Amino acid sequence: MRVDEGSVALCQHDRPHCLLECLTKFWFATGVGLRCCVFVDALSMGDEGEERGVRFFLTRIFNRGLKLSFINHARTLTVNFFEMPVALRFLTGMSLLYLFFIGASIVPGTVNVHGKIVTTAEWWANKSGFILLFASIPLITSGFLLLRRAAHARPLYIVGWVAVDIAAIWIPAVNDVPLSRSNVIVYGVLSAVSIIAFATYLYLSGAVKTYLNDTLPASTEQGR
Repeated sequence: MRVDEGSVALCQHDRPHCLLECLTKFWFATGVGLRCCVFVDALSMGDEGEERGVRFFLTRIFNRGLKLSFINHARTLTVNFFEMPVALRFLTGMSLLYLFFIGASIVPGTVNVHGKIVTTAEWWANKSGFILLFASIPLITSGFLLLRRAAHARPLYIVGWVAVDIAAIWIPAVNDVPLSRSNVIVYGVLSAVSIIAFATYLYLSGAVKTYLNDTLPASTEQGR
């Protein structure tokens, strides 16, 4: 096989640009972001004007990769949500609904705590907002894990509801409207029954087991 010496000389002379082209093709083929060392190598080429051009070029490629990654991730979660059993979709929606509750309490306004109107400033000042925030983190996290078909989302989901139910009793007391002893007992019993029902469904339902054990659709796997 004969090798064109002129082409070899040209490639050696224009080696930095050949390297940049190869790295760019590699990034698009694998879907993995460019590593920091690529930026260092690229920025070391040429004069200051060329460095700025290379920096802009690589930044555009990297930002485009992040955007595509986010879109593919969102598409995967959306596909999984509609492939969930209806009851599991409802439970996942309830867990993610706490994102709205937390967001609404950040916006200036008022919060109704068992008939007592509290401003959002007072809500966060008396630590009610932080109680709800930290109590809902396991529940919200489990919702996203269910969208990712993660089996360990189930125990986290149960723990999340226990934390939220405790917060629902604690927050009124913080705002000087504590529940009566009888109401606490009734609420505790109802909470325990609902948590047992959730756990029974999550662990014994064949549809849930099938959903969590299934692999992602081929189209979404290729896009990831």
